[in-house]
Amino acid sequence: MKNLIKNFFPIMLPGLLIVTGYKDINAQGINEKVIDGDGNVYETVVIGPQTWLSTNLRTTSLNDGTTIPLITDAKSWSLERSPAYCIYDNNASYSESYGALYNWYSVNTKKLCPDGFHVPSSGEWETLINFLGGEIIAGEKLREPGTAHWAIDTGTKNEAGFTAVPGGFRWGISGGFSSIQQFGYWWTSSADTKNDMDVKIIVLNENRGVSTGVLPKNSGYSVRCLKNPEKN
Repeated sequence: MKNLIKNFFPIMLPGLLIVTGYKDINAQGINEKVIDGDGNVYETVVIGPQTWLSTNLRTTSLNDGTTIPLITDAKSWSLERSPAYCIYDNNASYSESYGALYNWYSVNTKKLCPDGFHVPSSGEWETLINFLGGEIIAGEKLREPGTAHWAIDTGTKNEAGFTAVPGGFRWGISGGFSSIQQFGYWWTSSADTKNDMDVKIIVLNENRGVSTGVLPKNSGYSVRCLKNPEKN
């Protein structure tokens, strides 16, 4: 796992280091409730110009009612090239705390998030990170404090109200699970179609920062939904 993380650092997006108007985020607050296709209820949190769900997505269906296939078998997961989801280690008890893990084909349906919300693009993640002071320090404002879900308490205070938890991931190559309580990974909707890869966001546990990287689209990562922009 350490080698994997080392490989990510050379491809960090330099634009994320720019501080762009970080303000008092404690005053933003939670302002509404959102229901997904399964009836799960989520709260939202306003962070700068954006409104996010304050917990990871755990729906088992798209917002048009289509059921997303649950894949538990490792080989079947690695071979899948259509929408699918799983729960870490096939342990249903993880769903409530960490949400589900989805492959990118689920993201690419553009129907994964509740109505009025979407999987954020790489640029929209950059907006969030820049607002929180850049990739070096944004993680400490995003992650949940304490050790209820994180293996290590780094003294963060969840200033943004994003409450990032380390849901780990599922390997696209082997179908195995890794890194729960250590790392949180979130999909973006921005794809690199040439290499069957996709950009995703990583909240690192050890240094409280945020990094970006690319891995196969059949990998399983968490999803955090962003509210659609207001139409003029």
